[in-house]
Amino acid sequence: IGSNEIEGLFFSPSINAKLELNRKNHLRLGASRTFTLPQDKEISPFIYQGIDGNDNGNPDLEVSTNYNFDLKWDWYLSGNEIVTINGFYKYIVDPIARVDQGNSAGLRTFDNVSDKAVAAGVELELRKQVLSLASNKHKFSLGLNGSYIYTNVKLDPQFFVQNTSSQLEGAAPYIANADITHNLAANNFKMTNTLVFNYLSDKVHTIGSRGYNNLIEESIATLDFVSLININKHLGLNVKAKNLLNPDYKLTREGAAETNIPAAVIRSYKKGMMFDLGISYRF
Repeated sequence: IGSNEIEGLFFSPSINAKLELNRKNHLRLGASRTFTLPQDKEISPFIYQGIDGNDNGNPDLEVSTNYNFDLKWDWYLSGNEIVTINGFYKYIVDPIARVDQGNSAGLRTFDNVSDKAVAAGVELELRKQVLSLASNKHKFSLGLNGSYIYTNVKLDPQFFVQNTSSQLEGAAPYIANADITHNLAANNFKMTNTLVFNYLSDKVHTIGSRGYNNLIEESIATLDFVSLININKHLGLNVKAKNLLNPDYKLTREGAAETNIPAAVIRSYKKGMMFDLGISYRF
């Protein structure tokens, strides 16, 4: 019942500069101000029933303001090969996060948990052809992407008894992605096979308050395989095998190290493996 409005003038300036040191080396600098508006379930005053529990919206949420800075170096090894190193820093005013309400119903809500928060990190990306066989009919390429992200938010000790500071909700400190791709081209026959690996380290799901420790989404690693085949100008096949490692998706409550209390598992499930076979015909 009723409605809610987000009012204000949201001015988002940005500046981007590029310096070409030479044909293969470029530097990029970026600065901007952006805004994070509350999602519908975060600001609506009703209980949202999710797979991880129940969230209660907060109609008093304020819009977050983000000041973003990036410095990036691109090294072009060739037309389709590149090495990139990117450093970034974010200063966040009125950060929004999911927090424990600390009640018997187990409800969680969303709040502007502090006046400010910071996020900083570095990202490395590599894309390179590593092998070529049979007069370039078979080509193998490698892609790597890795990030380290430091986040910190200072919390009000009046409500966050167990935590006076925390990582930002949803920000995994370590992220890694890798793929190996095989391309085969022979007349009208073309095939691309790709093996993709992804890793996310532990990240905060909910910031604990009123004596509750944080809820943590535990680290996860996934492996997928995709094959796209053009047999001729008309007939094509695609094969997908996803989630081959079939890991456990776990949500845990942090334990207390000083009393040797272990983490408690809140939920745990597997998604299962998925296999797809598709056939296409182009007229």
